Amino acid sequence: THNKDSSVLLRMKDDYDGAEPSSNSVSVLNLVRLGALVKDEKYLDKAEKTVEFLRPHLEVQDGLGTIGQPLLVKAVQQLVHQPRQIFLASPLENVFEDEAVRAVLSNLFSTAKPWDFVVGLIGTRRVV
Repeated sequence: THNKDSSVLLRMKDDYDGAEPSSNSVSVLNLVRLGALVKDEKYLDKAEKTVEFLRPHLEVQDGLGTIGQPLLVKAVQQLVHQPRQIFLASPLENVFEDEAVRAVLSNLFSTAKPWDFVVGLIGTRRVV
């Protein structure tokens, strides 16, 4: 509905991650990823300010602490640890047939942290 719809008395914005993550959690994670990808501090600064605003919800939420916001916790991990960006490229249609890519993936999965992310490039198609 339109934000000026007079039939809507109250718009709720959940501050916890339920079946769908909260918009705040998704926004922070996207800002962190964007800041890391384009190397622009303004996105990381916005993410930090949002996390600071949400700090009371991270500390205590129905006595559960951070259990109610797992995606926000992941975003904070990426903000603090600066994720590794791993780009894999292969000219092969099936990237897993490329021996070099398989060797890199094997090593990567044994050392990956939860805040790392991989972007794979196959020919001219992108797989995330």
